[in-house]
Amino acid sequence: MKKVEKEVKEEKEIDCDNDAKLPGDPKIILRDDHKVSRKNIDVDALKVIRRLQSFGYQAFLVGGGVRDLLLDKKPKDFDVSTSASPEDIRDLFRNSRIIGRRFKLVHVYFKGGKIIELSTFRATTDSEAPETLAHDNTYGDAESDALRRDLTINGLFYNPEDFTVIDYVGGMDDLAAKIVRIIGDPDVRFKEDPVRIIRAIRHSARIGFKIESNTKKSLVENAELLKLVPTSRLYEEVNKDLFSGTLTATFTSLFEHGLTKFIFPNLDEYLRALGKKGSKMFFERLEKLDNLVLSGKDPLNELFFCAFLIGHFVEEEIEPEKEETSANQAPIKYLCQSQSQLLKSMEDAGEDLSSQFKLPPVSQRRNNRDRISNTARQIGKWFDPVTLTKREKAAMERLLVLRFRLLTASEDNHESLSDIIDSIHVDEKNHLLWLMDVVKDELNPLQKRIISGKAKSGKRKGRDRRPPTNTFVVKEGNF
Repeated sequence: MKKVEKEVKEEKEIDCDNDAKLPGDPKIILRDDHKVSRKNIDVDALKVIRRLQSFGYQAFLVGGGVRDLLLDKKPKDFDVSTSASPEDIRDLFRNSRIIGRRFKLVHVYFKGGKIIELSTFRATTDSEAPETLAHDNTYGDAESDALRRDLTINGLFYNPEDFTVIDYVGGMDDLAAKIVRIIGDPDVRFKEDPVRIIRAIRHSARIGFKIESNTKKSLVENAELLKLVPTSRLYEEVNKDLFSGTLTATFTSLFEHGLTKFIFPNLDEYLRALGKKGSKMFFERLEKLDNLVLSGKDPLNELFFCAFLIGHFVEEEIEPEKEETSANQAPIKYLCQSQSQLLKSMEDAGEDLSSQFKLPPVSQRRNNRDRISNTARQIGKWFDPVTLTKREKAAMERLLVLRFRLLTASEDNHESLSDIIDSIHVDEKNHLLWLMDVVKDELNPLQKRIISGKAKSGKRKGRDRRPPTNTFVVKEGNF
């Protein structure tokens, strides 16, 4: 307590003496007029900033960390921007490494695997440049660095030396007004880097802010620029949303703004074919995935992608005037898109798919790590242009096969269920149960008891630990 009181006292006593050193005419917000305090900032990030400043360099806490602190949220990362070049930073910190080509960054490593990321102030991008995603290692000053950032609420700097927030872009006003606004001309900024379209949607969804009208209009008009984004960057952006706990809000906003067709075109096509009622079931799945993440569980990517892929059954609405005559009839269900239809379409397209769909073996031997079945490859293609890893494709195939085997196992044949559970391991069992819950697969009490009570534990290695390769025939309605 005494340490915190002393720090707060110091914050009030230290005068702001760095304003004259800053280029341009930023708005300086003093300690008493904002919520940021050093006690909420990672101590190693503060050490890095102090060391840079002690050697005569400007260094500030930047980006999402400042935004979250101003919103009374706990930042996930503490990034630092400085006037020191990457080579200068490397000389000052022996525990550091320069990474990146398009953006040269420096990672400073601390105990426990912690990384503080440092970037050098960059110059604003030339608006006349015709290229998208151009080379961007031209260094500038604090003002140019703020102006080249994506959103105003992400363009704020915090200086722990004098406890001030530095605002070149109007970010403090937009935070107060709860607005997401692109810095500069949105048409130009989205052409420079189309990924900013996704980020504007993401930040709006995560913190419940409105998208400013010009930014909103521009991101819809420039949505096709997402086709220019490398698949690896799309994959990285998708991963950020999967484990955010706000996947439902983000995906809903992407879908409503017509952007999902450039990220998951196959998924977008059949969600729109389902209509409002059918797609509602899909978004209920996303809510369950969010709850899983927020509850502290640690799902892997394949769980999310399986939930995206598995087809939806939708009950047909009964018209009010026909309610009496239809009272004794079971609801009509139809399959809008199923995995069996997906596999059939691949076969019709000339793919060499066997009618026998085998449960692929699991092996951690280095030779087999990169070997996946043709079926796994084809399942992965459904998510293009987002390119899944080979491990994710193989793991998805196993999860889908195991799910099918559980759903089709005879209720009277306890041994068949036990054999299935004996063929998998604890981590796989958890993901299987989570998947069954997310997609609302019905299991009877006996099945649930057997699944919950039996599973192999320990590491999977060598041929002796391979699960059996029982086969089944892919038929319509299997999935």
